Amino acid sequence: MAGPAVASEVASPAGIARDLALAPSVRAGARVSAEPVRTVLLTGATGHLGRHLLMALLHGGVERVICLVRASSAAAGLTRLRDRLGAALTPALAERVHVVVGDLARPAMGMGDAAWGALVDSADALVLNGAAVNFEQPYVDLRDTNVVSWRDALGVAAERGTPVHLVSTWAVFSSGAHAGQPVAESDWPRALPSG
Repeated sequence: MAGPAVASEVASPAGIARDLALAPSVRAGARVSAEPVRTVLLTGATGHLGRHLLMALLHGGVERVICLVRASSAAAGLTRLRDRLGAALTPALAERVHVVVGDLARPAMGMGDAAWGALVDSADALVLNGAAVNFEQPYVDLRDTNVVSWRDALGVAAERGTPVHLVSTWAVFSSGAHAGQPVAESDWPRALPSG
């Protein structure tokens, strides 16, 4: 954890602006491939939304889903996925899932620049769904996982021309429709403004 002076600077408007600065190569719609998406790299597959995204990708015709999972080994990561998905992850579907050990809070997802770049090269698209979700933590504690990892992934993907789909559900329950009210995991969002 950063000291108070560092935390204050990181969470300052100038620090946040630096965090949000993207490499010039990162542009929306820079390259769009007409080729079908066969392999997807998915972060956050063990989370609530991630398990549904994983199943949608597998049932939607994606041939292979690479899941970046925080675990001690690929086998332990697959066990985490199986525990989250239960019987829905049939043996036939599990054959199409490839678990890679990584950590969003570490540079290059904790695997080194070369390995991370090779992993991005092996995917037709990235679905960045992983995040640290905690409304009580300050920015500095969530920064590496929720900002730096996404920014760096966008940069690596842009260098390689790999499309990125960034998923963020933060606004769903932080809207005015839920202001001042507790939200349970079983709650559905109330009406949100479109956009």
